[in-house]
Amino acid sequence: IMLFVVVSLWLSTAVTYAESNNWKKLNTEVLSLYQQGKYDQALIQAKNALEVAEKTFGPEHPNVGTSLLSIGLLYQNLGRLDKVEAFYQRSLAIFEKVFGTEHQYVATSLNNLAGFYQDQGQYVKAETLYQRSLAIVEKKLGSMHPNVASSINNLAALYQDQGLYIKAESLFQRSLVIFEKALGPEHPYVATSLNNLAELYRIQGQYAKAEPIYQRALAIREKTLDSAHPDIAQSLNNLALLYSDQDQYDRAEPLYKRALTIREKVLGPEHYRVALILNNLASLYLAQGIFSEAELFYQRSLAIREKNLGPQHPAIAINLNNLAVLYRTKGQYEKAEPFYQRVVTIGEKALCPEHPRQAVSLQNYALNLWAKDGTNFVDHALDLFVRSNSISEHHLKLMMAKGSEQDRRDYMAIIESDSHVMTSFHLALPGNTQATRLALTTVLQRKGRLLDAVSNGVGTLRRRMNPEDEALLDQLTEINSERANLFNLVHNSKIDRDEYFKRKKELEVQADVLEARISSFSAEFTTQIKPITLEQVQQAIPKEGVLVEYLRYQPFNPKAQKVEDQYAPARYIAYLLHPQGDPVSVILGDAATIDQMVNHFRLALRNERDVAVKNIARKLDEVIMQPIRKVLGDT
Repeated sequence: IMLFVVVSLWLSTAVTYAESNNWKKLNTEVLSLYQQGKYDQALIQAKNALEVAEKTFGPEHPNVGTSLLSIGLLYQNLGRLDKVEAFYQRSLAIFEKVFGTEHQYVATSLNNLAGFYQDQGQYVKAETLYQRSLAIVEKKLGSMHPNVASSINNLAALYQDQGLYIKAESLFQRSLVIFEKALGPEHPYVATSLNNLAELYRIQGQYAKAEPIYQRALAIREKTLDSAHPDIAQSLNNLALLYSDQDQYDRAEPLYKRALTIREKVLGPEHYRVALILNNLASLYLAQGIFSEAELFYQRSLAIREKNLGPQHPAIAINLNNLAVLYRTKGQYEKAEPFYQRVVTIGEKALCPEHPRQAVSLQNYALNLWAKDGTNFVDHALDLFVRSNSISEHHLKLMMAKGSEQDRRDYMAIIESDSHVMTSFHLALPGNTQATRLALTTVLQRKGRLLDAVSNGVGTLRRRMNPEDEALLDQLTEINSERANLFNLVHNSKIDRDEYFKRKKELEVQADVLEARISSFSAEFTTQIKPITLEQVQQAIPKEGVLVEYLRYQPFNPKAQKVEDQYAPARYIAYLLHPQGDPVSVILGDAATIDQMVNHFRLALRNERDVAVKNIARKLDEVIMQPIRKVLGDT
């Protein structure tokens, strides 16, 4: 997001030249420090400038508005979002009172306030303000002015955050064209626009598109900025991430190292932004099995973050988790365990018990116990898996309701491995009915959510509603969007736990009321929001019937030392669930072999003259049905 500082000097006849010049000097220094990325120093001077402006010009002078805007901007760049909104709103009020509602300075205040709301996940508010800001600058400056390009860029970033990638791409490209035409092809703003477009492609996995754009952005920044500018470090880190995503570690490593050198030089070796690159570099070494280097960089990143943020900050949990994964990968399960315990504890205290990251932490802890000694720690590991699955299912419900189709598909891809892991865990514990029930519950829940994501159940439901009912669904979608985003806010320390739980309760009450109203006229909606449980499924099975659920899964090995060794070739398993009692499972065999037999059978069915179709069918029946019939008996 491009945020702006207004550089203005409005004189009053009652103000001496020395007084006004003092404020102008301070404001110029603020801008210079901001452009150098020295936000802490800039904030000190911005506060000094505000004090001078209020004493010199009065509390509602435009120069006071400028200083307020600068302070809000700097707090936002420093991540201290609890202080931002009040400064932006006061600045906006001053500019609107002095200049009217359609002045360029009003547009700047609207833009920055929109950026704040975007960080908070309040996308509807942010979009309204961005569009109002864009309308003002287009009217005042014309459609090809750089400030118009900046406004368009910010609106594109908002759509990207919402997963509206097609809309975002179109706006990023339009912004880039304006910058290039207005400022030339090698201006730093062009580099920022290129970087944003490349990042949009990277997060969609369009690496071939992203790479040349990242490279051009880096080249512009290296040519136009100081060699140690933070924007160059950003470009190097982003390009390294692109290569890491493609396992091109030899290309990523030198870029990470250059980015690290710049940040250490500009910010000092113990700045919290240095810790991010250290963590990325450590992850690169871990992926290559270079454990000694990975451990060294993870530990250094952890030490910096603990020093800057304190031992209970949510960001610390990321470092602790990465170190625990490293030790588990090395087979040092005893060494990993206290790190996993601490990650879970931090998550419960600093985040919230149902945060999606907590689901990952609980599952990782369970995997470590399983790898350590699955039989002796089965009850503890099973409890952790149950809690993890419950959190994932809760968050899935919100994601399915709030997100774009791409959001839903992306999130489903992230948690796709749950079914593989749970099935492998239950197979490692033959005879443990709790593990079998958890595995089948996970399979059915993920299947239900995946079908909803593919079919866009909410969209289908919307098309069958009248405008009044659709408005209720829109309200519920917006509430669920805010509920889902609350997790990110508390994770990034943008709100404290008390505020989180207060707002969470308010939103849950609102969602419950809307769900009840929609359910009163839509049985289809009622079905969609019901949680999937084995008991619920069993009630739908006929008395003499049985549910046979086939699953293609990859056996998971919790002791694997390399990522590529964690999952074995795919196999088929069938779960059988009667109207009463516990489910049972039947292992069917190698997936590649069965898939080949199925394809052979399909081809034979298409050919009416193929006399071998019966023999082919019998062979397939022997593999996928006879093992099941042996278990079913007379059912």
